[in-house]
Amino acid sequence: MACSSLTESIDWYTELFEREPDNLPMIGMAEWEHGHSGGLQLVEDVDNAGSSAVTLMVADLDKTHARLEEAEIDTGEIEEGDYTRFVRLADPDDNEVIVATENL
Repeated sequence: MACSSLTESIDWYTELFEREPDNLPMIGMAEWEHGHSGGLQLVEDVDNAGSSAVTLMVADLDKTHARLEEAEIDTGEIEEGDYTRFVRLADPDDNEVIVATENL
């Protein structure tokens, strides 16, 4: 995810993930590992900030939605698609972050 301020974005994603980055591999970069299936990397890149998107799958969207609202992260309403339920977030640079769970 391209961001304009790594410090500001680290703060926001730390709230989102409820933990600090797992790695700061180089100046201008932070990483959160999410098991063997994925991770999220922030890169300080002012020219491209705001043009990224990511979908994060969670086990319990209702619980996650309530926690995000409690943390004062603007989530909007839960939306429902054919295969998933989801909320749309915008990080400090307006990168799109979708938090979703599969419809069962």
